[in-house]
Amino acid sequence: MKTFLFNPFKRYSEQQLLLFGGVTAIFGVVFASLTNTHFDGVLDTHFGHTVTFKTAAFQSIINIVSIVLVFYPAGKWINSKTRLIDIFNLSLIIKIPAYFMMPLNINNWAYLKTEPLLEAVSNPFNLQFTPEMILFLALSSILAIGVFVWLIILLYNGFKVATNLKETKHIILFILAIIVAEIVSKVLLMIL
Repeated sequence: MKTFLFNPFKRYSEQQLLLFGGVTAIFGVVFASLTNTHFDGVLDTHFGHTVTFKTAAFQSIINIVSIVLVFYPAGKWINSKTRLIDIFNLSLIIKIPAYFMMPLNINNWAYLKTEPLLEAVSNPFNLQFTPEMILFLALSSILAIGVFVWLIILLYNGFKVATNLKETKHIILFILAIIVAEIVSKVLLMIL
């Protein structure tokens, strides 16, 4: 089970990963549009009031393209035998942890809970923290941190398997690639 959750790249073939990643990516797009969830960045998950199927699909494609555009050349630099299919599979699989955030916004529940916080930015003295809001923020923050850690572990393990990453300089390149992929996804979402 541990391998399935944290390093499926080590155990399953590229065809199995492609099929599973493709199916879950389609599920992610459909469910994101039903729960009004934005995946507006390689690492980002935000809740909105309305998210159309077209928007969810566009954000998913941009995230996949951003990861491939950044991690494939980085992988080739580490190991010339790095395969495009391995990086593509990585781009499909790493969003799976973020899908566990989507149920929070069924019927816009999370969006409605956080909307007063966003409105209070202009006047923070008007913000009233209720016990229910504090509990929601605490539990959703714990879930978000867990999802983020899981996503990074999947990303690292997938990249390590794809490139045979071993040296410290390769780990530094991996960290830089995460930052660059996030920036690329944001830029592409803004200009397209």
